[in-house]
Amino acid sequence: MQGSANPVAMSRPAKRTDAARTAFVAGAAVFVVIATLALLPLTGPLPLVSALAAGLLYLVSHLLRAFRLAILSVEMLGVSGRTTVLVHFATAPISLALPLKLGELTRLYELWRLSGTLVYSVVVLLVDRMYDSLFLVPLLAILLLQNDASPALIVLTCVAAFVPLAVIVVGPRLMTEVQRYVVAHHNDAGTLGTLRGIDAVRRVVTHAARVARQQAPTLVVLSLLIWLLEVLVCLILVSAIGAAAESAFDLLGSRLTATWWTEGSDPLVQAVIALTLIATLLPWPLAIALYFGRRLAATGARTAGPKRQERVGW
Repeated sequence: MQGSANPVAMSRPAKRTDAARTAFVAGAAVFVVIATLALLPLTGPLPLVSALAAGLLYLVSHLLRAFRLAILSVEMLGVSGRTTVLVHFATAPISLALPLKLGELTRLYELWRLSGTLVYSVVVLLVDRMYDSLFLVPLLAILLLQNDASPALIVLTCVAAFVPLAVIVVGPRLMTEVQRYVVAHHNDAGTLGTLRGIDAVRRVVTHAARVARQQAPTLVVLSLLIWLLEVLVCLILVSAIGAAAESAFDLLGSRLTATWWTEGSDPLVQAVIALTLIATLLPWPLAIALYFGRRLAATGARTAGPKRQERVGW
């Protein structure tokens, strides 16, 4: 007769996992300390009080971004708002450090892991980027007129803003008309499979459009506040060094178009980039420590039964 499983042996993988998480969080904390000490000299041109105020406001803008992502995730993925906020802060340094928004792939993976649906995770990030880009397009257009932004950057931003918007506005009706056309003009063995595929796309588009429209007032207000805070951060910093208030807009544009590894940048731009990196890094160890626990509970609940358990609310 086969003996029962040894509970001590069964607990060993869990202990190893806990040890790995603890080591990762400790390593992240050490990295944050080293990175902060390395970045602090770049903030030299900024007065301490102004730097602290600007860093705090920038952190608040990130909190609003996390709220915006959470609203979409609760509605589309069934992932709790608190977990999504932690996802945002746990992945924010990666998103900020990597070029071309490649860090968003990390956020996508985490949402996919939590929800179990890749398609809706992609939709959530696309809608989130859409609301961000709609406010960013006018700013980049002005910078383009001043030759301070590349045409490729504004083209990519317009695509991120208007393609999801067009899908939300005309997508549900368009997919319904495509279904009607297939039914009316095609009647062969492959028609049923085609209709199933079209219907799956239609349901995704319809659900995304419904959420985006229902939550539009809240998402627009959050996006507006985010970019007002971004402008306010730059306004505080240019005022602190005695520059004209009009320079805040130029500073924001320079920060958006420059990268943290840019060589030969203006010292003030480097200082702002360093400040935003520090503000993003400081909550990172705590965010990943809290997120690991919620991710374990969420993925465990999702795999406990044959059906994914919805987690609605905060």
